[in-house]
Amino acid sequence: MGLRGGAVKTETRNGKVCEECQSKLCSECKSRLDDHYRQRAATVRRELRRHHLSERERHLAEVILDLSFGWQRDSIIIPQLQCFTDLTGIGKTHVSEGINDLHLMRIIRVVTEKGQPVYSIREDVENWKVKPRVSESAMAGSINLVREWNGMKPLVAPLEAIANFKIQAAAKKISPRVPESGLPAGVPVSQELPQLF
Repeated sequence: MGLRGGAVKTETRNGKVCEECQSKLCSECKSRLDDHYRQRAATVRRELRRHHLSERERHLAEVILDLSFGWQRDSIIIPQLQCFTDLTGIGKTHVSEGINDLHLMRIIRVVTEKGQPVYSIREDVENWKVKPRVSESAMAGSINLVREWNGMKPLVAPLEAIANFKIQAAAKKISPRVPESGLPAGVPVSQELPQLF
């Protein structure tokens, strides 16, 4: 329906009007783009905390994450190592070592375009060459516990468990059944989480 001045009012799925493009189907809408990059950054930041990185490596990765996804870009040109020093307080020699280590661990990608280094975060966590400090299922369990205690619905089971479910089901048919040990008394179990076994 048309409004005065030719503006069109369109409601999105959640009932809010998109002020930017006036269309719920617009993939270039700034608010959707912001939300998309914010979600991607949150996922990468959670994975950086989950994996065994030094404080220096984590700070450098977070600078690349903030400057790229924070500005709705997949990659960012950082022309001098001094920029990392100014943003983190880490000396240039340590910045160089840390960037090299992150690149070797496959957490970041560094390519040279037109003589300038272009940095990007690699989101394919399964290809990172660094040990995790905590399992994905343990992290998801803790997040769900905190969500429940704060009146929020728990998230779906961890992707790792869902991806391995078919393999585990096939293994159950081949291997002899191991008796279940049960749960210790007093341990709360959420009935809303999917049962994998």
